[in-house]
Amino acid sequence: MTKKFIPAWLLCSTFWFAMHSGGGFASGQQEVRYFLTSGWTCVFLPFLAMSIQGCCVFMMWEFARVSKSYDLRSWVDRFYYPFDKIFANLQDAVFIIFLCMPPAAAIAGGSSILEHSFGTPYFLGTMIMTTIVFLCSVFGAELVRRLAGIKTVALLFFLGAVVAVGINTKWDVIIANIHNQIAPADFSWTHALWMTLIYCSFQTFIAPFVSVAEPLQSRAQCAKAAITGVLINGTCLALVCFMLLGYYPEVLSEKIPIPVLYIVEHLDQNLLRTFYTIAMFFAFISTAFAFVFASVRRFENSKVWKLLPEGKIPSLRARNCIIAIITLLYAFAVSQLGLVTIVAKGFAYMGLFGLVLTVIPLLLFGPMKIRGYAKRNGAHEKP
Repeated sequence: MTKKFIPAWLLCSTFWFAMHSGGGFASGQQEVRYFLTSGWTCVFLPFLAMSIQGCCVFMMWEFARVSKSYDLRSWVDRFYYPFDKIFANLQDAVFIIFLCMPPAAAIAGGSSILEHSFGTPYFLGTMIMTTIVFLCSVFGAELVRRLAGIKTVALLFFLGAVVAVGINTKWDVIIANIHNQIAPADFSWTHALWMTLIYCSFQTFIAPFVSVAEPLQSRAQCAKAAITGVLINGTCLALVCFMLLGYYPEVLSEKIPIPVLYIVEHLDQNLLRTFYTIAMFFAFISTAFAFVFASVRRFENSKVWKLLPEGKIPSLRARNCIIAIITLLYAFAVSQLGLVTIVAKGFAYMGLFGLVLTVIPLLLFGPMKIRGYAKRNGAHEKP
């Protein structure tokens, strides 16, 4: 059998980056709202956030492997047993309510990029974004993982160019801000650490991660994927924060919806602006299709389909298309709130629920649950 060029663990770690590096990340809005508000600590707190999430992601993937649970319902039923009924309903409710947030931000942001860069009417831009995301989300996990790998390379290159020039331009200011430990007058470590925890919590959605976990065939592969994901996400997040620190405190203004674009425009480099626009567009698309695909996996075999008359149940591909369309319409409605509101308010509520329902249970009970299933199924002995 021919060995695949890209190992499964690397594809899964880049899928994680694809989910993380969405509109809020590439625009700088997430970094500003959750890290820059605490001043100079933004240079290292991103690594703490990604390390905590990395522990959670590893346990998600490893539990999915040992329990053979690759969709949200089966994973929740097995992990939260004997309280699975309560947590399954809570997870479903949170999943349905908040699933629309990342794709909503992506649709709004992507359409704005098209309108700002090419003069595309907003409605047409919305149709283009929705169509691209729809096509990406209904062709299966393998396509999602492959596109995530391609997108990761493109985003690292384009966004990297923006960050490199931005840091070089403001290097002296950045170093001075760190040396002087610049921070708001009401700075507190409690607030800084709380925002870090909320950030990692709203990134830790169960459904998208377990939906692509099937190719991970050993504990070592799960660990490699998680560690690589922490390094990629932590480094990129910290570098963007490092660059933004050079424009502190003006980037904190709510009148600047896309802080990184604000920086690019001040650099007055057309080629760099082109790079950033491409990076943003890739980022918006990747986050949207990752979450829409997770919705497809969650509901494609729902009991709702069995309520239809015999012979009237749509094919699997038809069901996937219906679910993707409904999810995208839901996201489109929420996107009317705007990118800033979605990131500052919607994501914060996602983080609070994620902390209580996902992060804390994983950190407290994850190792015990994994050992139990590994011993029962012999998965710990699988090479």
